[in-house]
Amino acid sequence: MADVFTMTEEDILALGYDDNGVKTPIQQTQMNWIWIIQASNLHLYYVHGTQINWMDQQIINEDIWHTYRSMCYNPKLKSSIKATSAINLHSNTQVNSASSSR
Repeated sequence: MADVFTMTEEDILALGYDDNGVKTPIQQTQMNWIWIIQASNLHLYYVHGTQINWMDQQIINEDIWHTYRSMCYNPKLKSSIKATSAINLHSNTQVNSASSSR
């Protein structure tokens, strides 16, 4: 996961695969998933104040993921991966407001 979290926008845009000798870029939806994962990791870092263990199902689970992806993620911020507000998804209350640029 560390590699996904540190990818720049240029890295993500350059992703592709070899299709019988032709480099084919990944689809836009696949790029979007990477940006959402990056942003959600940053969001959870601000909520919990520490690095996130993505194997901890009390922090990362289907409900938390879907709530973040559908209600909190702002695709307009993908190029700088900013957390404009950290919302505690367990209680749906705002914890703090922060921003970070790469």
